[in-house]
Amino acid sequence: MRIGIVFDLKEDYGIYNEDVDYYDFCFLSEAEAAFTHLQLAGYDVVYIGSPATLLEKIKTNSLDCDIVYNIAEGYKSRNREGIIPSICEAFHIPYTGTDAFGLSLSLHKYQTSCFLEPYRILTPKSILFTFNLEGIREIETRTLQAGMHYPLLLKPNHEGSSMGLALVQGKSELNDAAADLARRYEQEILIQEYIPGKEMSTCILGSGKDAYVYSTVEYTLPDGQDIDLFTKQVKINGNHRMMLAKLDEARRQAMEEQALYIHRLMGLRDISRIDWRYEPQQDQAYFIEVTPLPELSEGTEFHWTAKHNHQPYSYVFSEIIRSAASRYGLV
Repeated sequence: MRIGIVFDLKEDYGIYNEDVDYYDFCFLSEAEAAFTHLQLAGYDVVYIGSPATLLEKIKTNSLDCDIVYNIAEGYKSRNREGIIPSICEAFHIPYTGTDAFGLSLSLHKYQTSCFLEPYRILTPKSILFTFNLEGIREIETRTLQAGMHYPLLLKPNHEGSSMGLALVQGKSELNDAAADLARRYEQEILIQEYIPGKEMSTCILGSGKDAYVYSTVEYTLPDGQDIDLFTKQVKINGNHRMMLAKLDEARRQAMEEQALYIHRLMGLRDISRIDWRYEPQQDQAYFIEVTPLPELSEGTEFHWTAKHNHQPYSYVFSEIIRSAASRYGLV
């Protein structure tokens, strides 16, 4: 089977310097990791490159692969992650991962929480602030009406990589942070009650009834302390470490059952990562967000889990392909 990797780099969007505000790009290291480990899994692999290149190959009838391996993130759109799946579906091209609807839904953090709430998935209290429809003065009133209490966590509503996180302790901080984030990211701002405790993620492989939990990991500071705010800087600068989640068996099982339920309920495919904040005093796990297009560079959660399980990292990539290929009858 021949695999064609579609990925986009910041340079594809005319960005050549480090952007302090925007960081949710695909990186060359991720494409290289996919190429290497797909080859090690026994596949014939080629780079396709950017969405524009994919379209050109479709136009010229020169797309030479059995399935598209999609890790393109897109840019400056709430539908940015769904672009490649939409193209592939329009031209009946097999591809890996979740479809355009699932990717766009999961990228919209507030709508994901609203979608899951009727299914008894515990989420932090939250409101969505739209700067061009509401005034800054309305935020405090709306948080009080929603029964929210300080501290509050603010973030751009449809971005990833922990960009723009702000933790505020009172009204003046709230107003300033909301205005600043709305200006910088030009989108709705999600405002949530802050959940103290432990940062955790559940890694999932497969689709539908065949999906399974690969691991649940916990993140700490290098000294083992809990991470108060898992910011972009903490993530990318190596200022944290991973381990298997320190949970008793019943709590771990309950969290993983919920993660698998979310994966299936949202129709996610092949791979996803469900992020939690676990509050030990209440023994409650709060759903934070889901990432159906997780970074798979070496050193990330799935790579760590493969090492912990004494598996080659190619196992993860072969499972993604196996799940996608079975969907299209390619196995």
